[in-house]
Amino acid sequence: MIFDLLEDGRITKLATADSPEFGPPLERFATQAVDQLEMRTGPNASTTEPPRPPDQLAFAVMAYALQPDRVVLLHPGVSEELGNLKEVIGQTRGGTTEDCGATAITLVERISEFRP
Repeated sequence: MIFDLLEDGRITKLATADSPEFGPPLERFATQAVDQLEMRTGPNASTTEPPRPPDQLAFAVMAYALQPDRVVLLHPGVSEELGNLKEVIGQTRGGTTEDCGATAITLVERISEFRP
């Protein structure tokens, strides 16, 4: 899922640059996707007191991959770790599908090891 959302973010950036008219529909898609992700993540989504901070980090990474400007409430430790990962995630926007795959593996490892 992380790979898919990194790839969606990459393609959205490329498509919008090539054809600006795609911007609004792609932004609506991203908003709806993150809204659904937030509902599925439940109590570990947008809150400063998630029951499982690693699950919230997974949510935060995926939301940031699709909508880097979207504001979500996060546990302070999750917010700090997301800040450490933003550059890694951002590099996929100008990269390739393979870059998204390698980055997804790195992100899953970081999420699995995360303890605030």
